[in-house]
Amino acid sequence: MAYISNPNSQQHLKPVFFVLLQILASAIRHMKSPSQKASYNFLKKYYDGAFNKISLVGTFLVKTLLNPLSRGLYLLELSGVEPAQETDCDADSAFLMEIMEINEKLAEPKNEDILAEIETLIKVKQEELTREVTAAFERDDLQGAKKLLAKMKYFANLEDKLKAKKIPS
Repeated sequence: MAYISNPNSQQHLKPVFFVLLQILASAIRHMKSPSQKASYNFLKKYYDGAFNKISLVGTFLVKTLLNPLSRGLYLLELSGVEPAQETDCDADSAFLMEIMEINEKLAEPKNEDILAEIETLIKVKQEELTREVTAAFERDDLQGAKKLLAKMKYFANLEDKLKAKKIPS
């Protein structure tokens, strides 16, 4: 997870939601560099299996950090807050109506224009929710972040349905 230092508090490291993808990409490139592999080959007889464990952890972190939804859920988990379940229905009726309307459009026969419109709508909503979740974590509003992440799950499900619809059968 990404951490920042807060000089005004007793706690020196604080998890943050915002991740600089350039820094993450640089770290991944460094891990995969030939010099790292050469070092690994030299030390292999001493540290057999350690590189694989590090690689697995690195893969988990990359997948977690790159996706705002999984990153937010992981931060909630680190904070001891249970993520919202499908049975927890705190969503407002206007939001649920919007989700139902998009689902109805996705259920219609395949129309490239409608699919492109839905794809744009989902992308805009996900970006908006990502900004709101970032702000909630910066304010230490974990319950607000939990509610926003629940909304992000709805849009992630819609995105999956859209991808399935776009794949030719």
